[in-house]
Amino acid sequence: MRLFPLQYTLLAALVRDAGRVVGQKQLLKEIWPEGGSTPEALRILVHQTRHRIEKEPVRPRHLKTEPAVGYRLESPDD
Repeated sequence: MRLFPLQYTLLAALVRDAGRVVGQKQLLKEIWPEGGSTPEALRILVHQTRHRIEKEPVRPRHLKTEPAVGYRLESPDD
């Protein structure tokens, strides 16, 4: 599996707090430190990343969404 730089940055930010919810604002600051990005851009990035790392992206086991809060990376259990 090969990740694009923004996908890697997203996963690195989530790995640091694995198992905990990371807020949208925090992720936006970490992924796009110069600003100018939106929650919609983050949502698209998460969607694209899921398609790279999940066996069934429509039923994610690892990269979870916490509605209106942020995202959480679950530990692999296989």
